[in-house]
Amino acid sequence: MKKIFRILSIRKHKEVVFADTYTSDGVRQQVVFDKKMFSEKSFKKGDCISASCSLSQNNHKEEILKINRVFWISKCFEWDEAKNMPESTKNHERYAQSNARNAGRQINVYKLKQELIQKITSLLEKDGFENTPCKVLEPERTASAIPPFQTQGRYSERPFYLRITPENQLKQTAAILLKSVYSLDNVFYNKNPDARHVPEMCTLEFVSLTYSKQKLLSFITKTSRIIDNLSKKYQFETDIPAIPEIINYNDLPKMGITYQRRIPEFQNTILVNVPVDNPFIAPDKNGLRTETRWYLKGSLTAHGYVDETDYEKVTEALQIQKRHNNLDNVNEMPYFKWGLPKTISFGLGIDAMICRYLNLERMSMASNPLGINYVIPDKKRKQENQEDNLLISHQSNNDRNAAIHAILWNLREKKSEK
Repeated sequence: MKKIFRILSIRKHKEVVFADTYTSDGVRQQVVFDKKMFSEKSFKKGDCISASCSLSQNNHKEEILKINRVFWISKCFEWDEAKNMPESTKNHERYAQSNARNAGRQINVYKLKQELIQKITSLLEKDGFENTPCKVLEPERTASAIPPFQTQGRYSERPFYLRITPENQLKQTAAILLKSVYSLDNVFYNKNPDARHVPEMCTLEFVSLTYSKQKLLSFITKTSRIIDNLSKKYQFETDIPAIPEIINYNDLPKMGITYQRRIPEFQNTILVNVPVDNPFIAPDKNGLRTETRWYLKGSLTAHGYVDETDYEKVTEALQIQKRHNNLDNVNEMPYFKWGLPKTISFGLGIDAMICRYLNLERMSMASNPLGINYVIPDKKRKQENQEDNLLISHQSNNDRNAAIHAILWNLREKKSEK
């Protein structure tokens, strides 16, 4: 068989050389080299190789791969730089050690996330939803108080805004196609990156013409089961129940639970009939505006509601929101004039769900599992939990990819243990 390996550690014996590797199959694998072959190729930690191999066993009767022939080798030249890490990193050793503890599982987080997205996509398309590619740049911002990222063209002073939600685009698409639509993609928040926040996160948003509130509860329950099964498949330990409990907002006083921003008692809970002041939510038969909220580990992770479709009410609410947030260039949502179908909207933070379900230390571990183009925070934010404040300062000439940091520190820890 032919495989691609990266060498993580080397142990030399009299006749053979053992190496711990990471393979293209996505697993850690022990391999054995003939000592002569190993010496001729001058393998070192971090080297990437392509080789043919065969199954064998070590002295402990454990499965091992024997390297028969090496096709190519790509030398790693940065592995020893862990000895010369910049002072900014040394001063925040706890950050690097945290990465090291999680280095082995970040690839599994990546794989879990990809499979989770595939399964949610399959679930929605079985229910008749259509995947809608939404524009990243919008000519007008929403009236939300959340500030969007702003840019402009080279030859124009007209601003463009990075979307903070695809909801407007989805509602217009649903009105044109008369079909349920969804977007499972990244959105952008103009916030400083820290343990809990990242500027770019993956979210699911859909607008449904066929869902009822009961169907929405069923979808959330199925999604919870999917991530619970995947966490077991990829060997993550979680204390969150697989099936969410459903609680009515009106029953909270009887249960002795205080409704607040974070509700610690809610480990995996769907709270229904939550009263809200949002004028974009349609009132029920009693004139109350309510929504359904899904909490994981005490934090709001998703919410859904019946959309308001009355053009005059929406226009009035939009003008109030514009004045309140002191905004000018705002999407006036003229598509409401068309006569929108009755819809239910739903939004779920995919990265937030993964981070909370898998007990990850930082949101970036879910939003960017492999650490590619990792944004190193350059400013500390006050956190309710100091353990989450794992930050290092940015140094433009010395910064390192977080995933590489993790592997390097992991190797140093193993060496010190020996």
